[in-house]
Amino acid sequence: MVKELLTPDMINVGENLLKALDAAGVQITAAMWLFDPERNDWQLMFSAPVSAVIGDREVYRKIGEVRNSIGLTSDDFPLHTVGLLDASDEILGLLRRAVKPGPGISRIRFYGKGFNGRYVDDAVIYRINEPAVPSPNN
Repeated sequence: MVKELLTPDMINVGENLLKALDAAGVQITAAMWLFDPERNDWQLMFSAPVSAVIGDREVYRKIGEVRNSIGLTSDDFPLHTVGLLDASDEILGLLRRAVKPGPGISRIRFYGKGFNGRYVDDAVIYRINEPAVPSPNN
């Protein structure tokens, strides 16, 4: 099977969406494109501590609003492309130990690495910080 490509446009859209979420005050502690080999598809994954307070549905609604505010439509960038990771997700914990992107937004390519019995086929990591205490105001 041929692996789906992560295009430069997709990488730019992910970064622009993250910047817009930051500007809108939505606290995102982790953001990355993550390749799922079982689905042969890329998904833009976010970890938002507030989702434990207000629920995933509300976080998706906020992401959709921000997506629309930067001129992306559901045709350009459907929300099914976005996924949410719980702050305690095992893959986030492993990546936090393996990758240290620093403050701000990075573009770290991480691929073909196995550790602790898990394998990351391919990822582009913008941010991966320690989980924060959720606030219902985000």
